[in-house]
Amino acid sequence: MFQKVAKEQPQYLSNEQRTILVYYPNEITWYQGDKRQEIIERIRRTHLKWFNNWLGKQYTGLPPYLKWSSVMNDLMLHATNLFFRMDLDNLTTSNDTRHAFRQIINTIKRIIVNINKSNPIIIDPAAIPLVRGLLLILFYFTLDNELVIYLKSLQLVDLMNALILTSDNDDEIHLQAYRILAVIMTETDIKQLQNSNRITSVFINFIKDAIDGGVPYEARLHNSLRSLKVLTQHDQIREELIEQQGHSLFLRCALEDQFNSLKTKLPALQILLALAFNKDFATILKDNNIFMDHIRH
Repeated sequence: MFQKVAKEQPQYLSNEQRTILVYYPNEITWYQGDKRQEIIERIRRTHLKWFNNWLGKQYTGLPPYLKWSSVMNDLMLHATNLFFRMDLDNLTTSNDTRHAFRQIINTIKRIIVNINKSNPIIIDPAAIPLVRGLLLILFYFTLDNELVIYLKSLQLVDLMNALILTSDNDDEIHLQAYRILAVIMTETDIKQLQNSNRITSVFINFIKDAIDGGVPYEARLHNSLRSLKVLTQHDQIREELIEQQGHSLFLRCALEDQFNSLKTKLPALQILLALAFNKDFATILKDNNIFMDHIRH
């Protein structure tokens, strides 16, 4: 059914299609029972191979590009959530699953390389949703240590930088590309990143939206803080975070009770600590009585 709908891209789903392709995947994605890991692994064993075959046949990365309908965007998002959301504690527990993931990484790289070669100046707007979806999957793979080793072996840094330059400042593509780069780049490469103003503004905007979005956006907040923590090795990014008032968001994450201690408060505190290498900002933190009381206790 997925392949049929993806090929036809109707404007609306029937009740049966919506139940199978949206409702059930969504219920499983957010299921928190004892059988979660077992169910996820069973689904992966059953579906990852055909998904990779479908992806490789449906999308070569070469023009012409079929612009995704809103139905296709929803379809791909729910499939991605179901198969690849490692930030929801969906561990990769089998070698077969990890092998399937590596095959999907290879397919995604091949598609993106072709898109990059075919669009050297600016990506065809019709291909933008596809690039967003593929980069989101790649980002989820950066949450598995063994897959990170494989991603680093594929020399993706230049490819990510090319997408950043040709995506017409698409915020979603920039966020995913920078989050991937934060994991696959060396410390030396991170310190040489260009366009620190843009990097900073992308993260600040997404973190603000995630905070304002509440519970449904918790995972995006956690993931963005995690990536930004790595990027604060870059001197100019630290300065830009202060200049653009990003620290007010990190203080909220560190101090407000609704945020997760490990996934939100800790990386926010680590970012604030990195910013404190700026003497003026260190003074601001010291003069913040609420923050200092929190640290002492």
